Amino acid sequence: MLNKNINKILVIKHGSLGDIVFALEAMFSIRNHFKKSNIVLLTENKFQKFFKNSNYFDGIIFDNRGGLFNSLKVLNILIKKRFDLVIDLQNSKRSNLYNFFLKYLSKSLINSNRSNADFRYIIKPKGMESPKTGLNNQIKLIGIKSTVDDYKWLNINTGINDFKNYVLIIPSTSISGKHKQWPNKKFIELCIRLESSGMKICLVGTKDDKEITKKIADNCKNALDFTEKSPPAIIFSIAKNCELVLTNDTGPGHIAALSRNKVLWLAVNNLTSKINIENTNSNIKILSDKIEDISVEEVFNKIKEILHY
Repeated sequence: MLNKNINKILVIKHGSLGDIVFALEAMFSIRNHFKKSNIVLLTENKFQKFFKNSNYFDGIIFDNRGGLFNSLKVLNILIKKRFDLVIDLQNSKRSNLYNFFLKYLSKSLINSNRSNADFRYIIKPKGMESPKTGLNNQIKLIGIKSTVDDYKWLNINTGINDFKNYVLIIPSTSISGKHKQWPNKKFIELCIRLESSGMKICLVGTKDDKEITKKIADNCKNALDFTEKSPPAIIFSIAKNCELVLTNDTGPGHIAALSRNKVLWLAVNNLTSKINIENTNSNIKILSDKIEDISVEEVFNKIKEILHY
């Protein structure tokens, strides 16, 4: 248990967008617990705007996880800051190395699940708890009670005036997650059927997703295509107001799930999907040992069931 009046705190979190989403509840809880502390985040530059809007942190130090020289440069900055407490939500070999030097050169207290921790959380065997639950249990060791944000800071004007009958489609995944992606041709067929049934299609994605989003848009007469114009705030805001979200198990899908609107997940039937996608009333899952075995008919019927069409 720590005094709430600790002055300077460093929170460490890198990773994919999905990894960041899983840490948000812990981050909000840290801010809510240490209201008067100066809290600084160590993360990658690509998340600068996202975290600035959150107001969870008083400052951000960027670490793009480059080579040895860049790592030493970052470490030098951290040591000079002399943080009283380090909360390592990354729990990697890299962050554990930072913790070693911060512990012995800056006398920082460390909360982590790695060897250099003063307050060490022993992680459960794989499949026993979700990443979010593990991080919440980790910060509980230093007296932080888990609290849930409403994420209003993510809600912005999307330019869509009427969300009636809109289904948000998140058809792609990261390059490393392609094994979790439902086939392009099935997304196209499904979207055509949805539009023919009176539903409206809204697409989000990055420039790497243009192959599939363009094909869907070309085959649907009135699809709204936010490809390359869909940062997390756009995804969240559309998800909050639309009728339903359809997604693979991917980072943007987890951003959409923060809206607490209905999300239909197409995912591989394995431990990772089962613990990453929480069992809530708003999360509906279609799981299969092979993602390509999920049929268009099954997804279409499930959407009709959810929306009472």
